[in-house]
Amino acid sequence: MTEEFLRFLKKTKYSKEFDLFLEQYQKANPGRFAIIKISGAVLENELESISEDIAFLYKLNLIPIIVNGAGKSLDQVVSNNKINGIRVTSYEDMYKVKETTNSITDKLIDEIYKFGAKAVNLSDCLQCDYL
Repeated sequence: MTEEFLRFLKKTKYSKEFDLFLEQYQKANPGRFAIIKISGAVLENELESISEDIAFLYKLNLIPIIVNGAGKSLDQVVSNNKINGIRVTSYEDMYKVKETTNSITDKLIDEIYKFGAKAVNLSDCLQCDYL
């Protein structure tokens, strides 16, 4: 764990962000979790770095629950209807949304495993209906 902690220290360059993290970590009970929303754009540009950070949390016995977007990958496979900046997905596109999001989630999981942590895709636990 010391090696992981030192790697994290180098990454944060001992900033105020690190002070906040350290304070929260010292207060945390093992098994605590956090829900983290990651945009598709961030995953496209920072997949390795994000995966390393998630793996680090896992190694600290904190359980990160990730909700991720699909970004431009989704824009490429579904019709791009938006109302007030919010995507409106047709019934026909719902399967494409699930397929694309699962593909991105699987890439994230593969990267997390590379950093020595475990992860699972829980998309089968979620369901949506067309309104």
